[in-house]
Amino acid sequence: MSALPEDLPAAVLVVLHVPSYGGSVLPAILDRAGRLPAKHAASGQAIATGQILVAPPDHHLFVEGTRVLLTRGSRENGHRPAIDVLFRSAARARGSRVIGVALSGVLDDGAAGAVAIRQHAGLVLVQNPSDAGYPAMPESVLAHLTPDHVADAAELGRLIDQLCRAAGGGGLAERSPAAGQDPPAGLIDTELGMAALSGETHDNPDRPGSPSGFSCPDCAGTLFEFSDGVLTRYRCRVGHAWSPQSLLGEQALQLETVLWMALRSLEEKAALAGQLAARAHTRGSRLSAGRFSAQAQDATRAAGLIRRLLSPLPKPTRRPQQMSTDN
Repeated sequence: MSALPEDLPAAVLVVLHVPSYGGSVLPAILDRAGRLPAKHAASGQAIATGQILVAPPDHHLFVEGTRVLLTRGSRENGHRPAIDVLFRSAARARGSRVIGVALSGVLDDGAAGAVAIRQHAGLVLVQNPSDAGYPAMPESVLAHLTPDHVADAAELGRLIDQLCRAAGGGGLAERSPAAGQDPPAGLIDTELGMAALSGETHDNPDRPGSPSGFSCPDCAGTLFEFSDGVLTRYRCRVGHAWSPQSLLGEQALQLETVLWMALRSLEEKAALAGQLAARAHTRGSRLSAGRFSAQAQDATRAAGLIRRLLSPLPKPTRRPQQMSTDN
């Protein structure tokens, strides 16, 4: 941000994957970091050059024509705001006048959105993975397409300014999608309709793809598997979207949750059975006392097995950040 000049001929739209609760001080941080004013986006706000608009917590930042919208549509890869929604909507609204920038982050968020930008003839910039605190996200974009530029974060601002000024002469507008990069017909409209909570989209019984045999971690509905020509992804009936890596990570989180619930139930069963055994012993009911004691021992042994299962489980990492620029 510090390298972007006051007269940048573009608007900068930013998504940081933040928790849905609480506030965000990112606009204040970005406002201090450079010369462009930064603030949280307001739904319906016009897109103007020389400004930074940040997605507020718990809202997707959505480009619609010459304005931005805030929506509370379904989460993508467990996030709202999600970078793929911004990339995808900007690609549809502005086509070749979009520059998408994928910065440091974990897992593979942003790859599907970057593909959409490329399919609509926009430019894709990627932070050099060796320069990123979390290289997985830039590496994922690099694995699925050849970006227009790869650079360290310190160089990206200057590069964005140069590209935007070159676009002033119509350079970007004259680009066309690369061969073999045509987006699947209707897919982007369906995905954006879900993100915007469009009744027409949600009421349509057809869903892209075919049943995958997997369940949605957010709503337990059936996930449909589909491809946008480059990436295989999953989306449920109500619109929750998952990349393969993000789905696997969320399944690990759910598995740990279920194991903790099982451990709690077993420990409660052991404690209650122990109390009942003690009361039966006090009453002289040796048969009942023995039965309850056996149940307590079985539950204690099972709880020990669950604890051993929990100990080596890897702790899934959360996803730090990404940014998009839209010319």
